[in-house]
Amino acid sequence: MKPGLLPPLSFAAICLLLGIVAIVAWFANEHDQQTELVRQTLTVERHIATLMLSIQDAETGQRGFLLTADEEYLAPYRAARPQIAVERQVLARLLADNARQTENLATLNSEISDKLSIMEASISLMRAHGAVQAARALRTNDGKESMDRIRAIIATIRLEETRLLDQRTLQMKRATIRLRMAVLGLAFVIVSLGALILFAQRAGRRELIASRDALALKNSELQSEITSRREIESQIVQMQKMETIGQLTGGIAHDFNNMLAVVIGGLNLIQRRLARGDHDVGALAEAATDAARRAAALTARLLTFSRQLPQNPETLNPNKLVAGMSTLLHQTLGADVEIETVLAAGLWSVRADVSELENTILNLALNARDAMGAGGGKITIETANSHLDDAYASKHVDVLSGQYTLIAMSDTGPGMAPEVLAKVFEPFFTTKPVGEGTGLGLAQAFGFVKQSGGHIQIYSEPGHGTVVKLYLPRVVGEDARAISETKEDEPVRGDSTNVILVVDDEERVRQITVATLRELGYTVIHAAGPSEALDKLRAHPGIDLLFTDVVMPKMNGVDLANLAVSEHPELKVLFASGFARNASANNGLLDLDQNFLMKPFSMGRLATKVASVLAKSG
Repeated sequence: MKPGLLPPLSFAAICLLLGIVAIVAWFANEHDQQTELVRQTLTVERHIATLMLSIQDAETGQRGFLLTADEEYLAPYRAARPQIAVERQVLARLLADNARQTENLATLNSEISDKLSIMEASISLMRAHGAVQAARALRTNDGKESMDRIRAIIATIRLEETRLLDQRTLQMKRATIRLRMAVLGLAFVIVSLGALILFAQRAGRRELIASRDALALKNSELQSEITSRREIESQIVQMQKMETIGQLTGGIAHDFNNMLAVVIGGLNLIQRRLARGDHDVGALAEAATDAARRAAALTARLLTFSRQLPQNPETLNPNKLVAGMSTLLHQTLGADVEIETVLAAGLWSVRADVSELENTILNLALNARDAMGAGGGKITIETANSHLDDAYASKHVDVLSGQYTLIAMSDTGPGMAPEVLAKVFEPFFTTKPVGEGTGLGLAQAFGFVKQSGGHIQIYSEPGHGTVVKLYLPRVVGEDARAISETKEDEPVRGDSTNVILVVDDEERVRQITVATLRELGYTVIHAAGPSEALDKLRAHPGIDLLFTDVVMPKMNGVDLANLAVSEHPELKVLFASGFARNASANNGLLDLDQNFLMKPFSMGRLATKVASVLAKSG
């Protein structure tokens, strides 16, 4: 088949396919219509039966009253009358498209009205003149004749509906057969077209290969140039990616080396001074401790950006968080991006997950950098106290009026059109080229802000940049002072009556933890593994707290805690781990907000967490 025949053939195939699809759609619609008609017929039959039962109930109640003069016998009569009215209305609507049935229904309604009038008259006669007159009325044939006429008309309506049901069922079956045949025809056409197109493509490919071979000598230089350009473009893209990664990892490695230099140098000087009897090592020890603490914080930051830390909402000052991210943002975004922070004085505290908030700010900054392009630009991060009033909340159904802390990020990028802005929070929606974005950044930011009880709003115009505003609820009362109450200058002292069992397979870690807890005033027992820990729990039933590592050989800390608590229900448990992923595993068995401590930890953090767990009831 010649390549020139492929476009006309493709056009004809598409037209045929569209025609078959239209036929299938028409048959499907016909099938739906016939199914609806069958359902309507069955519905009419159901309501006819209900109407007949209601009339019989009314008659039963009327006769019982006439025979006994007891008003309670009128309960079925009273309940049936409104039901009869409802059924008459429903049947009028269902039979409105059938002239014959509409005429039958009109006759039926007339007879029903007469029947109800007869029953109402006999009831009134009973009330006015007593049982004798009522008995005479009951012995007349008016009620019976009326009921016979009603049954006859209902039988006529049912006969017509039965005829319609048979007719419509047959039509529905025929429509089903036609629809199946159309679907099979569509499948056959699709398979045939696929085979035809595949055959045409193979034939065309063979001719193209032959033509390529014939022109190979003439096109060799052009092919070489194209290949060279592609290789250069690929190298440039790879260099750009490596540059971005290097800006982050290089800065972090530099910070780690500086911290390690302080720790190692300080410890060496402490050893030398102690060796010659000089005990003035407080400043050196403080410097080494501070460097180690900053290294631990940097490790936590790395785990944060790799999404390895468990969620842990806490009261925080957004100004301190934004200021603390300044170095990381400069290293990550590159020298072409100018970062300006405008931090409001007296900013309200908020309660949120620090890791998630940092991730959100970093993602917004990366989006802003990508939007500004290779030429760079300026990103401004501002904080402010804000009040969202009732008028604003009425226009945004998911917003509660009140006081919020605002974190706003603006850029000097090209902005977004309204149709793009309307989709930015949709998962997997991205304006970046294929392979350069997941489309989840703003969706995750939206989810985080909503989980924190806040609000996110984006303002953007083509040519005027973009502003993303995060509104987080203000924390008031005791929670607002939580930040100033977390100082570690004076660790919380323990009580020697509290017995703690420390379990860790790392001997040095276990030794320093035991020594620290004893320094805090607690009575401490320790074990090198879960098996030994269970033995010591049985030997010392007065243990108040199990402080265990999560990751241990043979049995992990979660399994150990489950066994221990099953034998000692009053035992409290505190988990610790340097690998945050394990801390959030085990299908949520760990209460991370209360009973988890991330390694490494200072004496102050250990003291605060242990005191908190021991003070918890239950």
